[in-house]
Amino acid sequence: MKILQFFLFSFFLFFFLGTLVSAATVGMGVRWYKESAIVNEGTQACIEYGLYNPEPWDVPVYGYLEATGDLAKIYVKTEPTLIPVNTSSKEAIAKTICFDIPKTYEENCVLGLFCERECQESEIAYEHYVRLRGEVIGRYTYDATAFGGGTGSATGTSVAIPLELAISCQPQERNKPVFYGTIGVLIIVIALIIWLLTRRSKKKRY
Repeated sequence: MKILQFFLFSFFLFFFLGTLVSAATVGMGVRWYKESAIVNEGTQACIEYGLYNPEPWDVPVYGYLEATGDLAKIYVKTEPTLIPVNTSSKEAIAKTICFDIPKTYEENCVLGLFCERECQESEIAYEHYVRLRGEVIGRYTYDATAFGGGTGSATGTSVAIPLELAISCQPQERNKPVFYGTIGVLIIVIALIIWLLTRRSKKKRY
């Protein structure tokens, strides 16, 4: 009975250790160069990272980046990139994640088209910039058939890097030539409509 228990224990021990060894052969590292950036509203801002796949990992993976927190709603999804085996940190493959920075500061608009903005003194100071905070997460997929005898594809998570985007206030002048030109055209059109209506009204009287 003890011999049977010993064999069963040995079997489960080797199976468990084998699983740990197997699980250690796939993964992805992320190299980053900044944790904050100043961006302009109404633009698309991109931050570059590096993805690598060094030893002891021996399975090629497809890496991509996602964002959380305030950044989750504004990041642009991209297709995964192949990260070959034996890619060191120095050989990290560049991967960017982009964010559509929303309009943040108030504008003074006429007709909903011609806008201008005067940044307040407090908005010009860096410490008063509107900030979006979150994390950039490295994720990867790989072929499970080449790893542990699984089927289909599997996914994994690498690391979460904090990121803060500080949105600066950009002064904006109204396009005066186009604005006054448009106003002039509208005045002419309105005057013409009034003249035509007045002329038609006079004809009906006679």
